[in-house]
Amino acid sequence: MRKFKWTKTLKKDFDHLISLKEEDYESLLPYINIRKYKKGEIIRSMGEYELNARYVNKGWVAEQWPATSGRDYRIRIFGPGKIASDMDAFFHQKKSQSYIKAITYVSTFELPREKENTLLQEHPIFLELASKINRMMYEDSVSWSKLKELPIDEGLRKLKSNYSEERTYLSNKDLAYIFKTSVANIVKVKGETI
Repeated sequence: MRKFKWTKTLKKDFDHLISLKEEDYESLLPYINIRKYKKGEIIRSMGEYELNARYVNKGWVAEQWPATSGRDYRIRIFGPGKIASDMDAFFHQKKSQSYIKAITYVSTFELPREKENTLLQEHPIFLELASKINRMMYEDSVSWSKLKELPIDEGLRKLKSNYSEERTYLSNKDLAYIFKTSVANIVKVKGETI
């Protein structure tokens, strides 16, 4: 990906949070890694430390949990403009209990944990943006987590209205795992409410 393309992408994606110049984003180059993943590629394995905050530029990524049979459970979906990382593991320097997998072709901008503080010290212009991105990630994480606490019919409606694109990547098996119910119950409730 050429420099001018990714800087334009970041400017467009973050202008609603803070207005920075394209040249400001160019100063990120020594700190971030631009990565591409094929569909089906494991981005970070289970039991590994989360070493990167992974901004999804293009494509779709799933946070997954092992299933005892069949395809593993997709417990969260991240699309363009989202940070596809286990942020609890990232901030607390611990091993993640899930894994991250590309479910389509994916391109990301990845900030390694060891470079985060240096970036913010050397380029304080990004402090406000980092704070706003952290808040956005937190709010999205809370919103996603609260879905599981709702009655199934309400949770499915909210998933459809707030996360319609993400929903297309979740099977009935995934939904049953997320809502702690059976696949048959998911099918029944979907038939009644959606």
